[in-house]
Amino acid sequence: NGIPPSYEITLSLIQNAEGILEFDPPESKTAPASDRIVTLDHNKIARQKAVEAIQEVIAEAEKSNEFGQLFSDPNERIVVLSEMKSGLTIFKDDTVARLSTIRNFIADKLAMIANRLPDIALGVLAKKAIDLLEAFIKGLF
Repeated sequence: NGIPPSYEITLSLIQNAEGILEFDPPESKTAPASDRIVTLDHNKIARQKAVEAIQEVIAEAEKSNEFGQLFSDPNERIVVLSEMKSGLTIFKDDTVARLSTIRNFIADKLAMIANRLPDIALGVLAKKAIDLLEAFIKGLF
């Protein structure tokens, strides 16, 4: 299907985490699972490794011609980088975040890069970041 196996595992872990968080007593009126907030201060070493790997991907993407060629509209490149930087800021600096933020702003972008540019340095870095993000998410549950 073209999706790196590591991303499939990461997406599966996120979905499993959402499933775990989805259980509420019948009287509870909380947000849907994708809007659940998780504590990020656990497993700090794994978190720092993931942050560093994501920072490497962003730095490489900013200077990569191949990354820019993925988008027909040059503004899309800017938007994707901005979203990754925003997601990284939340992931790096905050003690809590929504699972959907990690998925939408970080994991999905990394998977797109790893899938579409698997044979260049940027794709390899994205794959590494996916693996480290997966290790961090495993540590949450």
